[in-house]
Amino acid sequence: MSVAVALVVETVRMSCPYVACALAAVVTERAGVINVALEGALVVSGLATAVGALLSGSALVGLVAGVAAGAALCAGHGVAVVRGRADAIVSSIAWNLIAFALARYVLRVLWGTASSSPRVAGFAAPASPPLATLTSPARLATALAAGAVAWMFARTRFGLRADAAGEAPEAARAQGVDVARVQLVAATVAGALAALGGAHLVLDQHRFEVGMSGGRGFLALAAVLVGRHRVGPTALAAVGLAGLDAAQIALPAAVKLPPELVLAVPYVAALVIVAVAARRQRA
Repeated sequence: MSVAVALVVETVRMSCPYVACALAAVVTERAGVINVALEGALVVSGLATAVGALLSGSALVGLVAGVAAGAALCAGHGVAVVRGRADAIVSSIAWNLIAFALARYVLRVLWGTASSSPRVAGFAAPASPPLATLTSPARLATALAAGAVAWMFARTRFGLRADAAGEAPEAARAQGVDVARVQLVAATVAGALAALGGAHLVLDQHRFEVGMSGGRGFLALAAVLVGRHRVGPTALAAVGLAGLDAAQIALPAAVKLPPELVLAVPYVAALVIVAVAARRQRA
């Protein structure tokens, strides 16, 4: 397999968590709720996917459990911010810490280790590599979710109300919109979206590890800045970040670069994006 083909395959394989978290951020932020707890959503959804799959023997049960866990975590964040008037950043940090602590506790209780789960079988691949990369259920669900989110904001009453809740909440209330309810639903939907990324990580790598999210929930926020909260451009920017991540695997075999330099590329790119976005806002 050539380097170019390997890079494309790895980009597609690694894009799911980036796109899922970026979509989640678009949904919550357009509804007026800042959510930096996406890293925690990846962790709890990955944990729930592993536990569900291992205890039931079914990858599908694991996927459903993961989506439910991610939705529950972000719903908790939504309740704290919308109903409890908590600071969104403080609440996000708290939920991230809870997610990592819960993961270590559950791993130790179930399997006597605080680092990783036993092997998770995952779904049977319906095609041989590299076609199997395109047919992962979690990845297909994420692709469908991108279309569904775009359609939601463009065509549905809830999407219009979510935009109104984020842009002009007082005007929305004057029109009879229950802003708090819309924001809570948006937070829950966002958690379910981000959870697709956590489930994918577990089913793709066939185990859950506490640090497997690797900052992807935070990096996805940079894609939202690039896409300016629009679904299509944000999803494409998230795929671009996945491509930078995939370069860690595809390029070292062909280009003699220090591995530390390659590992730093996605994070440096995110910092550049944030700096450019901040400068653009000041202009």
